[in-house]
Amino acid sequence: MAEKHLLVDIGNSAIKYCLESELQNERVSILNHGDGDFFKKLAGLHDATPLTALSLSSVYKADFSQQIKNWCNKHQVRFYQATSQSQSGDLKNGYTVAQRLGIDRWLAMIAVREQTKSPFFVVSCGTAVTFDAVDSSGQHLGGAIMPGLVLMQSSLSEKTIALQVEHDLIASENKLALDTTTAIANGTMMAITGFIEKMAEMTNMEMKQGILTGGYASLLAMAIGSNIKVSPSLVLKGLAIHSREKSVT
Repeated sequence: MAEKHLLVDIGNSAIKYCLESELQNERVSILNHGDGDFFKKLAGLHDATPLTALSLSSVYKADFSQQIKNWCNKHQVRFYQATSQSQSGDLKNGYTVAQRLGIDRWLAMIAVREQTKSPFFVVSCGTAVTFDAVDSSGQHLGGAIMPGLVLMQSSLSEKTIALQVEHDLIASENKLALDTTTAIANGTMMAITGFIEKMAEMTNMEMKQGILTGGYASLLAMAIGSNIKVSPSLVLKGLAIHSREKSVT
């Protein structure tokens, strides 16, 4: 029987999942936390043709990962949960304690390193925005973390009386705003684009060496307005590579 390997990336806001066989075509499903029962989705995938393996990357609650493991054990599906390692191929983790590097960041770097031997940086745009740089030898130089777009906007709403933030604010092309909603949208977007530009400058890299991933990657790419690349499913791609290294499938 052919392998049916499910890749699952659980972030702070959403679950992304995809069969490895469909990853090349970016056939990725997204389920926001609280929007539905993930285990019903799993059952639907398993009932059609039984899953043989499930690989998990998670920065979410540990008990939810345990529930997925229990489901796999019950249904005789091989389960593997990825953790950050000191090295993957020629990619070397810069953290003194490798496991303290977020697994999503590590897998994103694995995916990009598979594609290039040139220096690069990866920016993940989700609940938090993370920046990680890698040199030509594969050495992870380190990274930085800041609040994401929605987190910054919602904190303004929670901590101020006058600034009530609307949902799904999109920055306009005009940098100086003539209304409060646009001012918040533009200000929070510029905070992130400025962060990315500063980190690229610190690591002596150009925007064309950068890859954006995560929920707001395309939006940020438009705001940066350069030839920075977008790859929405880097974590899942890195998880597929990492799983093969660990002989999951």
